[in-house]
Amino acid sequence: MFSYWSSIDSKTCTEDVMQSLGRIAITIFSMLPFLIAVIFRETTFKIVNSLGMKFSIEEWNYRLDVLCLVLVFLGFVFHVGVLGLEQFVLVLTIPIFLFWGRWPIVVAMILLTSLLDVGNSAVIATFAIITCVFSYLDKRKIIIAGISLVLGALVLGISSLSYISNIGFLSDKANAMLQGEEKLGLRNKYPIFLRPIITFMTGIFLTPSGVKIIPVYIFYGIVIVKLFIKKTIPSIDDKRSFQKFVFISGVITATLFFIFMVPNYANAKYYVFMLPFIFYSILNQTNKKNIFNFIIIMNFIIYLHLFFYKL
Repeated sequence: MFSYWSSIDSKTCTEDVMQSLGRIAITIFSMLPFLIAVIFRETTFKIVNSLGMKFSIEEWNYRLDVLCLVLVFLGFVFHVGVLGLEQFVLVLTIPIFLFWGRWPIVVAMILLTSLLDVGNSAVIATFAIITCVFSYLDKRKIIIAGISLVLGALVLGISSLSYISNIGFLSDKANAMLQGEEKLGLRNKYPIFLRPIITFMTGIFLTPSGVKIIPVYIFYGIVIVKLFIKKTIPSIDDKRSFQKFVFISGVITATLFFIFMVPNYANAKYYVFMLPFIFYSILNQTNKKNIFNFIIIMNFIIYLHLFFYKL
């Protein structure tokens, strides 16, 4: 009743208890350093600053508040719980957010992700470059640059991969995408106007078998629109206002750039690492509890939905 045309084979899509416990244990272990940072904030602040990071206590706590929201957001939990290279790539992207602006760490994490997954690391590196460049521009130039990049990707589309295939370390990935397009007709499978919707849905919660939670998409959509409208009204009291604008502009530009250019990059698994930057852009001292409570309520609806689905 609640699955909306999805189907799961209960015989092939279930795990035994030991397999589930093992996967959960690996996930918790991989996330342990960040959980420690969230719990023991003052200690980690002293350690980080002793290493020359030079954070203010306010900024460090703000980033950890953002991380708290990300760690309870079910879209992130779902993807970080996947037992595979993608899980470890996602874990490696968390320091990129926490230490954004400390470029040796950011570059090191991007290089590590490239050793694990070239496809994901290309998205991560592109986002980092775009966002870094945006930080040196004013808002008007950021908007112009962002629109130009997105329109360029929209016009070139998948044909741009023929040029990317000439780049040594990206050639195999680009050729594989081109072959996939020829064999599977991905442009028809993922029409341009549907790709942002697919990205949104898979970012909130959408299983590979197609289990959808329509009410949750609607609620998140309403909240996002409401927050976006609020963000269009500049706040002179928010000292992070420009940084937030840079982050959200980088997220939107990089995401649309890839989903318009590469049809099979519509899945949000390639962009989940951007969630901390999104939450950084919408969080403030007055709304963080409301956002946290909203996420918990949405998680409850999702779990309730899955419970009814399993009946």
